[in-house]
Amino acid sequence: MPANKEDIRRAREGKREKGFPLSPGVLAEKIRQQPFYRAATALYVEPGSLFRQVRINCLSDGKALLSPTPSLKKGFFLLRPYSIPFIRLSEAVTPRGMEKYGEILSNGEQASGVRIDLFVVGCLAADRRGFMIGDGNGFFDLSMAILSIWETVAAGHLIVAVLPEEGIVEDPIDASPWDCFANLLLTEHQVLTTEAPENRNNFPLLWDRLPEGRIRKITPLWKLRQAMKGQ
Repeated sequence: MPANKEDIRRAREGKREKGFPLSPGVLAEKIRQQPFYRAATALYVEPGSLFRQVRINCLSDGKALLSPTPSLKKGFFLLRPYSIPFIRLSEAVTPRGMEKYGEILSNGEQASGVRIDLFVVGCLAADRRGFMIGDGNGFFDLSMAILSIWETVAAGHLIVAVLPEEGIVEDPIDASPWDCFANLLLTEHQVLTTEAPENRNNFPLLWDRLPEGRIRKITPLWKLRQAMKGQ
C-alpha cells in the first residue's frame, strides 16, 4: 500500500527545524564536485538560504541561473553568467539582488533560447522512485509545467532533490498526476539514482485543478491562459 504523503509531510515538518545536516558551503561544494553539475550549462536553483552558495557557484562557474520569484507571482529570475561583477555575486543571488541584477521571465517569448538542464531543489522526503514531498504549495511542480510549455526544460535534463538521509522513504508514496520525480537524491552521505517513471518528462499543467485565484496571481499562468484564449 502506498505511503500517504500528507502523513509523511506532517512527520517530517516536525523535524525541519534541525535543518540539513551539511552547511550551505559544504553542500554547495558537494554538488559542485558532481559530474552532473560540471556538465550543466544552465541551472534552476531554489531561492532559499540552503542553496545560496550553490547559486553563487553557478554564476561564478559560468552557468546561467534561473530561480522562481516569490510565490511565482512574477515568474522567474534569470541571471546570466559574466554579466554581474564577481564582488556582487553574493548580493545578486539574494531575493533583493535577483530583482536588481536579474531579468524577469513571465512568458515564453522572454524565455526563448533558455534551456535548463539541471534542477536543484530541496524536499522534506522522497521515495526511491524520486517522488518528492515539499511544503505542499506545489510551486516546483507548477514551475516545471510552465517551463515545459515554454520549451525551457532541456532534453536529458536532471532533477536533483536534496534531503537528509533520514528523509528517504522505502515504501512508494502516493503521487498525483502533476507531481514531479527527481532523477537523483542527494543526501549528506550519498547521491542515489532513482527509479523515476519513464514519463518523467511529462509535466502537465492541469487547468481544471488550478483555482481561479491562483491563476490570476501568477503572471505566467495568466498569460498562458490569455494566449490559449487568443487574447
